[in-house]
Amino acid sequence: MCAYAALVAADQFSDRDLLASGIDSADALYYLDERPYSAQYYSGGRAIQAKAFPHDRRFYLVTRRNFKHPGLDQHCELRSQNAERTLYFCRMDPPA
Repeated sequence: MCAYAALVAADQFSDRDLLASGIDSADALYYLDERPYSAQYYSGGRAIQAKAFPHDRRFYLVTRRNFKHPGLDQHCELRSQNAERTLYFCRMDPPA
């Protein structure tokens, strides 16, 4: 029973379920600040580490759960989250 509890607890932090929520392969996948090895594995090598908020027209963004940025409220919608990270889908409005 102890091993099962450890697996369930570890799964809360895994990016497997976070990324399994239906990411479109046509859009970039950014990890802000840090990109764990599991992100590379479960994204099939698509996860890109970003040091700043991306400005692509459409993209997926994974951040720490407590990350705050005005761009999140303006351009992004929550798609999934686990105990440590949150996945957003973002669309930057084209210039008018």
